[in-house]
Amino acid sequence: MIASRCLLVVLVAVLIWSGRNLYEYGHLYGMLQGKSVLQRGVIGCDRIRNFLVSAGRPQLRRQIEQRRAAGQTVDEALGGLWAWMMSVRKKLPVDARIYLNVPREAIYFYGTTIWFPRRIDVNTGRSGIIRNVETLVEQHERVDRGGVQRLRRLGCTHVCDVRDGKRTLLSLDRWAEGSAP
Repeated sequence: MIASRCLLVVLVAVLIWSGRNLYEYGHLYGMLQGKSVLQRGVIGCDRIRNFLVSAGRPQLRRQIEQRRAAGQTVDEALGGLWAWMMSVRKKLPVDARIYLNVPREAIYFYGTTIWFPRRIDVNTGRSGIIRNVETLVEQHERVDRGGVQRLRRLGCTHVCDVRDGKRTLLSLDRWAEGSAP
């Protein structure tokens, strides 16, 4: 009898303690209802609207609360990146092999998911598993337009680059010619 009362007290305490998170899950669920995959991805990338982004990260959680209090609602950089990656995905052949010419972790890690089964390479010689930003930066090798033959030998068909804040994804031939996006 005492054990069942203790269990009941513990369950009630857990429900009260997790009430805010349950509310936030419900709110996030409501925001995602009826949205396209593209819209859901933009919301999922938004550190202000998606409380799961800061889960287990108290300092980030405090920063987000300050931004919410200031009335800020959208994290444009990640949402814009998600939207761009989804739009160019439709233009890529399934067997494309993309060379990431900048060590941008968001492009690499989102790209391996959004552009799957297409492969993303970051260097022309070394191979290895990239699990974190440090490994990405360490293994990355920038290739200029004169290195297009090395990229062809690697099997690359496209190059992803970021210059002056603009993201581009071009076929290897267009990139070698110096074409604009």
